Amino acid sequence: MKQKITDIFENLNHDKSSRILNIIQLVVLFIVLGNIILYVMHDDNNTYIKNEKNGYVYHKLYQHSFKSSLINIENEPCILEKMENTLYNLKNEESFLYTSMARGALSIPKSYCEKKFTPEALGMFQEDLGGQVVANREENQDEYVNFSMYKVDKEAIDHYQIQVNEGRQFNNNDFVYTIGDKRISVLLGAEYQTIYNLGEAIPISLNGKILSAEIVGFLSKGIAIKNDTTFEHVGEKNEYLDRSIIIPCYQIVGDIIKDEDKMFATLEYVTNLCGTLIFSDEVPENDIREQLKKINDIYINNGVFSVVLLNTTNGMIYFQGEKKEIVELIKVLTAIVFVSIIISLYLSSYINLDKQGYKTAVQMLNGRLGSDVKLCYVFEVILIFITAIIIFFALDDMWFYQTIRFYIYFFAFIFLMAIFDIVLIRKRIDLFNVERYLRREEDVYLEKY
Repeated sequence: MKQKITDIFENLNHDKSSRILNIIQLVVLFIVLGNIILYVMHDDNNTYIKNEKNGYVYHKLYQHSFKSSLINIENEPCILEKMENTLYNLKNEESFLYTSMARGALSIPKSYCEKKFTPEALGMFQEDLGGQVVANREENQDEYVNFSMYKVDKEAIDHYQIQVNEGRQFNNNDFVYTIGDKRISVLLGAEYQTIYNLGEAIPISLNGKILSAEIVGFLSKGIAIKNDTTFEHVGEKNEYLDRSIIIPCYQIVGDIIKDEDKMFATLEYVTNLCGTLIFSDEVPENDIREQLKKINDIYINNGVFSVVLLNTTNGMIYFQGEKKEIVELIKVLTAIVFVSIIISLYLSSYINLDKQGYKTAVQMLNGRLGSDVKLCYVFEVILIFITAIIIFFALDDMWFYQTIRFYIYFFAFIFLMAIFDIVLIRKRIDLFNVERYLRREEDVYLEKY
């Protein structure tokens, strides 16, 4: 077995440049192939790509790469300004309404909750939390209790008609957070009215900061977000806010010097920039697609990150709404590339076998089995494919978040491609002639000497 493994790596090392080229070819093919599969899978009625209701068309944006959420303001001092510029451009576009809304979990000290809530009431509010991500990532979670939270901007409040039954609605000042502030304003769902009073303060942990949240209003009972793909992964049901805490999306002002302020500002703007685009249903689909391209350019030009539609990849923005003939042509060209790479992989293995023909012939004369030679080249093909797949997924984290159906189609194509190559290479090895390679080496020796 040790010798077999040694032979595999010797083969790879013998012709490294062609193997690297094979891997690059496969990665490019996988990217194009993946986007084509997504395009075929998603039609105009798919709610993950486009959700049309109540006279509007909704598109939810996500970061193109989850790594970009770890923006380091200390190393990139201008990034906050870039984020603000991006948000300003989005909110001042006339062709669509941009809203920021994110559901998460808000941490409140456990000792406080045990004094304020009965065990039954606490359990009731926990039921509404679901599997939401905890807003504060740093604290010891054993010392905190998590509650359902929505972060909303003014546009979201107006569009979804989030109304207050008692107290007041958020004012413009509530949407501004000045570095150093310890007090913020919050709205509570209707079911909190039996527990809290207006003006009361709640100790909370938000994005690494310990703050005091003043209750300025209670929502009307039964207020809900009519599903608009913002929460498509939760389900088609409406998102009721009766047991939720509503916190504004902030514009950050003041000097950001401390690490906790850098983290707070970063997480706040990353959340605000992954919002929902709301178009009138009278806007033609091609115009929406052009706007999506323009929006991506706004993000990229500001050096923030690129964005994608919910549950898809960046390529879908460019395929969606394209002329059918163009997409069909791309499919044909991809099929041609698919076949050409199979041939390329076969030829590179063929040439490698031919170059090492004398060595292989001597080994076979000394007892090496033909099956061992086949196994060596089969492992070589498998290793090339695995390396290309790893690079493909590493280039774009969003590929990890596709549906099972996507993976079935995608890996079926890859499996078919690998099998073709393995069959061709095995047939070539079956035709390997030991005596011919030994004679050829002898003729070369005689010509030389």
